[in-house]
Amino acid sequence: MEASGLKEVLELVYAENAVTQMLSEKAYARAIRGHFLVDTAVSSIVLGRSYAVNLSVVDNESDTCKDFQEAADLLDKLLREYVSPDEVCSKDVLNTISEKLRRAP
Repeated sequence: MEASGLKEVLELVYAENAVTQMLSEKAYARAIRGHFLVDTAVSSIVLGRSYAVNLSVVDNESDTCKDFQEAADLLDKLLREYVSPDEVCSKDVLNTISEKLRRAP
């Protein structure tokens, strides 16, 4: 992971010493949270570009925001076991998002 930029990105959130420990496997829980933060940021960038949306200024009434909100609601219901994985997979919003990602530049 040397020279990947991961250390520098994590240092935007965590102190330099903490990042050193995270990357040397000494702060496992903190490292997991940090990697989830990086994953979320990268995913947001990819989705934003796929939908041609500046995610720092999202109109809550746009179709894009509605797609994201519906997908987030589905995830929440799945995690709470209110819906089955098959029900989630059958929803059109996931196909819509998937198609946008395939057409991304």
